[in-house]
Amino acid sequence: MIGATAFVSAVITGGALLGAVPAAAADTGGISGLVWFDRDASGTLGFGDAPAPMSGIRVDNLSTGESTQVYAGSDGTYQVPALAPGRYRVAVGSGWTYERTTPGHVDVRVRPGRTATADFGLRGGEVCGTAWDDADGDGMRESGEFVLPAVQVTVNTPMLVQAVTDASGRYCAHDLPLGGEAVVQPQYLAQRGFGFTRGIVESFPGEPFDSKIDPVTGNSHRYALTTEALTVDVGYLKATSDLSTSQIIFEGQPAGKTTFAVGDTFTVYGSVFPSGNVPERLGATLTVPAGLRIVDRAGGMPSTVQGRSVVGEFPQRRTPGANEFIGARVVVEHAFSAADVTLTVHPGDFPDSDPANNVLTQTINAV
Repeated sequence: MIGATAFVSAVITGGALLGAVPAAAADTGGISGLVWFDRDASGTLGFGDAPAPMSGIRVDNLSTGESTQVYAGSDGTYQVPALAPGRYRVAVGSGWTYERTTPGHVDVRVRPGRTATADFGLRGGEVCGTAWDDADGDGMRESGEFVLPAVQVTVNTPMLVQAVTDASGRYCAHDLPLGGEAVVQPQYLAQRGFGFTRGIVESFPGEPFDSKIDPVTGNSHRYALTTEALTVDVGYLKATSDLSTSQIIFEGQPAGKTTFAVGDTFTVYGSVFPSGNVPERLGATLTVPAGLRIVDRAGGMPSTVQGRSVVGEFPQRRTPGANEFIGARVVVEHAFSAADVTLTVHPGDFPDSDPANNVLTQTINAV
């Protein structure tokens, strides 16, 4: 394999070839060639292979020790012109690590008015998979379930590679640098009405699902990148969602108490939860009436104090049924009558099947 400072050897596929050169360059020669990703590891350029752009080509004059560095273009080809006749060593380098599929070290002779050809085959890792509509939501791909085209899939390695599923629902990310790790991050299809179906839990290996995506984080496991192809399928589920408020409670106060005295200090909590068949984005706002001053936020939901409100949202989607709390530590500063504490659940990624339960109020007094 080659790394950032190592080089693979060239293969001279055409030997010393005749090439047209300007008269002024008749006393010099050159070297040209192609660097390609040899996806089938055949050692020869074939159908399905691809150019390896920006590969560094180093040419060493074996007599003088002088070195020349060029880079392959977008089509994988390179040229090193105007070389004095003599013997040279040609090698290809890369900022990433790839396996070589062509023979090793080759020394070539450059002749006046001639161009030698040196081609290089490299092989990297590959991640492929299929995106599909998991109609029954069991995380398993079954007969009769439709594939999903036009889904963008990001494969996060030391480089970011993006692929799009074709008409058969299949994507492939090729030519990935070896030795590192890959995390598959498929597109979240809320705009098409889909969430992720049941699948793996990102931090725990071994779940027996066909869908290899954590429905909460949207990530796959971390996979070691080798030349062995990886299969990472992505299951989606047509989403149903109902984001609900649940209760408002006053911690440190007797149950049912709704009248407080000036100077009282207590914590107000509101709870919200997602219902449906896929994890949902979950946030809420808890607002207290004038006469109460918020001295600090409370509860498990990440939140900030904004005037008479505490506003929060979880950074990751929450699984259905997870009851979550947002709260405010308050002090009663002056009397008021029949004012509301209001809890509002924020809109999620999908249409809410029952908007009537999005807001909850509790009327309180202060004397």
